[in-house]
Amino acid sequence: MSSPKPSYTFTIPCLHDDKPLDCRIYHPTALLADEKPRRWQKKAAVVAHPYAPMGGCYDDPVVLAVATELLNMDYVVGTFNFRGASNGKGRTSWTGRGEQEDFMSFVGLLVYYLDRLHTPTTELMSTLHSQGEVKSNFTLETALAMIPSNQAIATRLQETQSDPSVIVLAGYSYGSLILSQLPPMGVVLQRFSNAPPGSAASEILLRSHSLSSQTNQSLQGAVKLRGRQLKPSDALGQGHSRSHSIVYGGEETDPSLRRRSQESRRSGEIIRRSAELPLRLKAHMRRHSSNYSSSRRVIPQVDGSHNAEHMGIPLVQTCYILISPLLPPLANILVLPNRNPFSPSTPMTRPDTLLQNPTLVIWGSSDTFTSSRKLRAWADKMEERSISTFTTHEIEGAGHFWREKEMERELLTSIRTWLEQHVSRPSDARPR
Repeated sequence: MSSPKPSYTFTIPCLHDDKPLDCRIYHPTALLADEKPRRWQKKAAVVAHPYAPMGGCYDDPVVLAVATELLNMDYVVGTFNFRGASNGKGRTSWTGRGEQEDFMSFVGLLVYYLDRLHTPTTELMSTLHSQGEVKSNFTLETALAMIPSNQAIATRLQETQSDPSVIVLAGYSYGSLILSQLPPMGVVLQRFSNAPPGSAASEILLRSHSLSSQTNQSLQGAVKLRGRQLKPSDALGQGHSRSHSIVYGGEETDPSLRRRSQESRRSGEIIRRSAELPLRLKAHMRRHSSNYSSSRRVIPQVDGSHNAEHMGIPLVQTCYILISPLLPPLANILVLPNRNPFSPSTPMTRPDTLLQNPTLVIWGSSDTFTSSRKLRAWADKMEERSISTFTTHEIEGAGHFWREKEMERELLTSIRTWLEQHVSRPSDARPR
């Protein structure tokens, strides 16, 4: 199986400490509707990689295989490197806090990127085809001009724009451990809804604006009717079947306006002060809280300007996929027990996001890092507490790395089957 080519390769700063994260976005064929005019549901997936000190990165074979399968299912797919992976900045933490923020940073970018994609041209052409309105030499401009006089077209376009986006959060091995620590999607997106100018969150939003603007411009320039078929442009760098890739470097924010995170340095300073001057620590926290809440928090725009209006959080239907999850004792070595949601000594509060949304947990019976017996016992407890669709699948004979004959294909087939059964279509999707 050949690896897909990314449409975009770029970096974003981490919300935690501004460490630059290497990121990729892949586009499915359906986004360009190059086969026939049809409606493309806004849906995207993130696939997180295994443990970086053991060679894990976004080039991991399992990560790429899952990404390719999701592309074949018409998902926009995003991958990123955790800190320290593949010669990236920083290093793997012992608490998982930095990696959790790495994950949240990329999720925020992908959600807002997907939310800003404008694909009504495909829906418009599809509607016109169904009504027999398409003639020879019929252009997109002609079609757009028909919207005011055609209520059916206007209604279909409005329905398309109001559909919740589908976001699949997937993690393999260590990636699933960090995924399980993420707060609910609403909490993640709240970090971006009122981003202070010059902050890491603001820079991430600006980068998502730039990328979605590039895609929208390419789509607008590419979608032309030739007979009864839409043809894509080579300019977009479609990741699934083309080799072209657009690389974004640097940052969107003017360096003079950039506000670097001082969280790491400040945390160490507060710890030292707390041992000597607890009263000064309390005063510092009160001042910090007051200053933060009173500062004017605004939303960055594509051109770098700012809008004081509150930005609504995108409607999102979220589901989770955990591949070869890690349980104690190994999980406690990679992430401290007090930060590890799977640790028996830790109240299982973080996994509530897995219980409240459609979740698939899949592993091999011959996994050498976590025994299938432990995984079955853990999965049974999770299923008992679940208020949504919590599905587990144990694949007989598969190991942790999915290298056994036909095991990778069975993994991908299981993921595809589950998504087709449990992820809502545009007509029945509801945000959670």
